[in-house]
Amino acid sequence: MEFAEELAKQNNFTSIQLDAYSQNGRVVEFYKNREYVIRGRVNFPERIHPFYCMEKVILKR
Repeated sequence: MEFAEELAKQNNFTSIQLDAYSQNGRVVEFYKNREYVIRGRVNFPERIHPFYCMEKVILKR
C-alpha cells in the first residue's frame, strides 16, 4: 500500500479508491488504519454481503 500511495502522490492523484468485502474484518480494519474511509457500498450477485467502497485522500485541492 505504501508503494501505491507514494506512486499516487508522485502522479498528483487526488485519491485512491478501492472495494473491500464487508465481511472481511481484517482487511477493512487494515484500510481504516491507513486512513481509508467508507464512502458507499456495492453489491455483487455472487456475494451475499456488500463490498465497502473505500477512499483515501492523497492530495487535497
